[in-house]
Amino acid sequence: MSQEGKQEEEIITVKEAASLLGISKRTLYRYIKEGILHPVREKPMSLRKSEVERLLMTKTVTEESDNVTTMSQVEIVPLETDLSKLISYLRELQEKLSSAQREKEELMARLGYLQGRIEELEKNNIELKQTIKMLQAPKKRWWEFWKK
Repeated sequence: MSQEGKQEEEIITVKEAASLLGISKRTLYRYIKEGILHPVREKPMSLRKSEVERLLMTKTVTEESDNVTTMSQVEIVPLETDLSKLISYLRELQEKLSSAQREKEELMARLGYLQGRIEELEKNNIELKQTIKMLQAPKKRWWEFWKK
């Protein structure tokens, strides 16, 4: 066998393949189950290094192309939607704040009116008590029962 044939037939374990690809063993087993990778042996499961390297190259190219296309979509579109959501949320909060301020002003006006009304009623009460005192006959002491 030549050196080239030997490199193609180099066999690695699942653990080595997972670390080479930068994925978990579980993901690697899923790739095997889906038919993306084909094991050389079942027990212990082994893979051809050339096949793992091919997958690594494919994965790298896919990630790079995904990064270029989806990064702009993923980062810009959600930012725009997030920004519009935040703006609408801020508008809602602003409306709630202004309605709460209006309600506060109404309550303060009502409070001022009621406090004025209380003071007015207290003055009336004092005046009525004084009037009642003036209208009542002076109290007689107990020993003055014969006076009229």
